[in-house]
Amino acid sequence: MQNFTFRNPTKIIFGEASDDLRAANNATALLVVYCQADCWMSWNAAKRIQTFGYSNVAWYSEGTDGWERAGLALTESQPEPRAGEAAPSPH
Repeated sequence: MQNFTFRNPTKIIFGEASDDLRAANNATALLVVYCQADCWMSWNAAKRIQTFGYSNVAWYSEGTDGWERAGLALTESQPEPRAGEAAPSPH
């Protein structure tokens, strides 16, 4: 199974992710969208991804909060800055 990470997930919310999705190069691959628990932006992103022609899209409503509660490993990551913004400082 190939993992794919959106470098700028906010593009999905604003309907600008088609280039990122094409880079995944597999419209039937399972795409799991998540954020924090009950994050409706991730639900919205999952719905938008479907409109881009991806048929196997799941929303993980428990998000990283639920993943951590289940005792599963997390990997820290930082979003890429938007054009003209400085990179966020690490926590």
